[in-house]
Amino acid sequence: MQANRGLEKWIGVAIFGALAALVMYIEIPVMGFLKLDVSDVVVLLAMSLYGLGAGIGVAAIKVIVHFMLSGASLGALIGDSAAFIAAIAFAVPLYLLLTKLADKWPQRIIAIVLATVSLTVIMAVLNWLVLTPLYASVMNFKLGMAMTTYIFAMIVPFNLLKGVVLAAVFLPLYFKMVPWIVRHRVLAVKH
Repeated sequence: MQANRGLEKWIGVAIFGALAALVMYIEIPVMGFLKLDVSDVVVLLAMSLYGLGAGIGVAAIKVIVHFMLSGASLGALIGDSAAFIAAIAFAVPLYLLLTKLADKWPQRIIAIVLATVSLTVIMAVLNWLVLTPLYASVMNFKLGMAMTTYIFAMIVPFNLLKGVVLAAVFLPLYFKMVPWIVRHRVLAVKH
């Protein structure tokens, strides 16, 4: 029965990965070329069901599939790498904090805030040091403003907004699913 559980997990990861890749195509333009999608909600749902490693696997599958379907260009590679890092920067802290602090709303709010800060700080630093200079070089792209201005006027507000939107979409789903997840895990242990 344990082998079936492992197979179920890997099939679930593949399905969630494909679903997350599809959701990545539902984008809302926010600022310039920065677009918001909620595919990280699918990553968080997979983490909730199958654990941390499975959620990271879903994040990897989503960007690999998206990269291949988007034409596999150098610009897409940079963008999809950034999407993977952003997914991990938000989903891992939120998952870990919710599994430890999920019993009261003030603690849940703290988990959301810390995950959003993690996303924002990691993406600001990576955009400042690596992603934006690399993208500008590869795509022959000019910012039209100082890097610091770009980071604080575009990247930071975008990632703060993204964290809030992801939490607002994920949390209602998560708390609806918690009783089912607990029952599912209990049944899996009994078999």
